[in-house]
Amino acid sequence: MPSPSALVRAPAEGSGNAVLRRHPAFVARLVRCEPLPAALSDRARDLLGSILRESAVRAFEAAIPDPAAPDLWAGAVAIAAEGRVDFDPAPANGRLEALVEGAEDAVPAGSPIPERVLSLNRYLFDTCHLVSS
Repeated sequence: MPSPSALVRAPAEGSGNAVLRRHPAFVARLVRCEPLPAALSDRARDLLGSILRESAVRAFEAAIPDPAAPDLWAGAVAIAAEGRVDFDPAPANGRLEALVEGAEDAVPAGSPIPERVLSLNRYLFDTCHLVSS
């Protein structure tokens, strides 16, 4: 029976996932075994998708240790980096910092909210040329 603790499961699943990625024929043999629990059979059929989803969730959870005070930027960067071993978050972090600093300069502190919203929109869409969806 699998442990409910991710700390217990992670090392075993990590080594198991590595073996299964290197030996896909083993997955086919595993699926044909009887009796095989349905959860294991379903996971083996969608092994790559399962690994990628779980990996993305672990990366997001590591980047957002406190759900009560989430740092959504860190979570977004963690997910963007998933699957890209050469991903360097520094340029993206630098662009975000520059965007935030520019926004702080462009928005008059203490002004009425409608004026601040208008100033922020002008900065983001006219100055920075961000595209709205």
